[in-house]
Amino acid sequence: MANLEHSVKVETDRPCMPDFCICCGAPATDSYRPESPGRMKGMPQPDEPLAYPYCAACKVHLRAAQDRKTANLVAINFAIWGVGLPLAVGLPLVSLVVGPTIGGLMYVRNRRSNLQTTDECSTEGVAARVSWLRKHTYEFSFTRKETAEAFVELNRDSLTDR
Repeated sequence: MANLEHSVKVETDRPCMPDFCICCGAPATDSYRPESPGRMKGMPQPDEPLAYPYCAACKVHLRAAQDRKTANLVAINFAIWGVGLPLAVGLPLVSLVVGPTIGGLMYVRNRRSNLQTTDECSTEGVAARVSWLRKHTYEFSFTRKETAEAFVELNRDSLTDR
């Protein structure tokens, strides 16, 4: 997955996060804990999962964007299986149109759904990502320059350019 616009490399897996919403900059009232990928064999799980600060409005559109992605995957599966299954079972060729039609309609409906972003939001989806580089080195990327700058200030002792 590609990094976002503003990247910062740190040598810690427990960085400090700013106390404002990483998407719009408003005071953070909630947090979002992304699903953490599995760790390599023998590596301990973190004591506390990483949490990104969000305001209530931005967390709503983040969840809506995630729901849209999931619904799009379901629509694509409808389209693929709607062709593959009738072919495998030997149904008439006319039945090959049903699955892709349903999948296409679902996809169009998903694209038209309102994600409820505000004018201050920096993105419709996630406003921060983290990538593991090696050992204890991670690259955090953000959509907002101000968030990246605040992250740098809070984690100045852990910064790395490797």
